[in-house]
Amino acid sequence: MEVWDADDFDPWDALRWQSVRVLFYRQYKSNGTLFEAFWLTDFPTHRLSSRSLFGLAKSRWEIENQGFNEAKNRYGLEPICHHHPQSLLLVWLITCLALTIASAGTSGTLQNPRPNQLLLPHVPKPLGSLEFA
Repeated sequence: MEVWDADDFDPWDALRWQSVRVLFYRQYKSNGTLFEAFWLTDFPTHRLSSRSLFGLAKSRWEIENQGFNEAKNRYGLEPICHHHPQSLLLVWLITCLALTIASAGTSGTLQNPRPNQLLLPHVPKPLGSLEFA
């Protein structure tokens, strides 16, 4: 495995970083295939070592890969084709849905109601719950 790290690149016009740090990773897998990756960051080397940056980048990739595998194997979802014209919109909408669900779960909006009661937290008190027969 090889890791190359340099933090002295100038950012491009639209990027508002003081400098760009590039971490390059190359590894030959046991079956002989070559795997290469580049990661860009604005963390300087004195705040985050090459080894720590590599660990963060790899763990993020592993979490993302687990999510894709879970979606495909458990739920039968195929990967989103990033070359499709609507893919950016689709990713944005899915992200908004996930953030909404996560926000509702952490704010206490999503609660386990009693079996015969549906809670409506944003409805005035007299209409705040519905009873089912």
